[in-house]
Amino acid sequence: KDMVRRGWIEKSSNLDTQEQQVLDFLEIENIGDPPDLLGITARAPATDINLSPAQIAWLVRVRQLARMLDAGPYRPSQLDSLLDALRSLMGSAEDVRRVPACLAEAGVRFVLVEHLPRTKIDGATLWLDSERPVIAVSTRYDRIDAFWFTLMHEIGHLRQSDGAGSKLWLDIDLIADSNHGDLAKELNEIEADVFAADHLVPKSDMDAFIGRMRPYYSARDIR
Repeated sequence: KDMVRRGWIEKSSNLDTQEQQVLDFLEIENIGDPPDLLGITARAPATDINLSPAQIAWLVRVRQLARMLDAGPYRPSQLDSLLDALRSLMGSAEDVRRVPACLAEAGVRFVLVEHLPRTKIDGATLWLDSERPVIAVSTRYDRIDAFWFTLMHEIGHLRQSDGAGSKLWLDIDLIADSNHGDLAKELNEIEADVFAADHLVPKSDMDAFIGRMRPYYSARDIR
């Protein structure tokens, strides 16, 4: 129903027609066949790496949209200049609209796909092939901090060359109301978290701010 509502497939009262639309969407021949997602490594809070049908559908939609996008040639050496460009956009919520073009210049395709219900997807890093990386964000939490942290986390995966050409990193419950604890995370995820945090607000700056302002933090000081 959610796929129909979003226009990913068309609604049909004919079961055969509806089944064929699902097969075409997933690019498979038979219901139950696994779609080609270049191999999957996923992290969930319970360390369960099995993906639900809804999570797979979301990833397929990300790949569909990413294939339609143009981007320059990807070179890992461009990531440092990309980070500098992104930092210049963080001061204004209006500048978020410039993020896709900024990433495309660095050879990274950026896709925004609303999460499907109960998937808890925040973002993903995947590759269309060995030379075309994709970063996807779901905006499950419609907040500027969640957007930038998720984006930087995925760039952290890209910087580690996680999944280059063969793997897909799906970040589930990355922005959570509860803390599942670092013990539930793989090392790659912890490193991506640290990378994201430090490139949003460097730890030295955060520690200095806390040292100056503790124990009172005004909204003005935080801004």
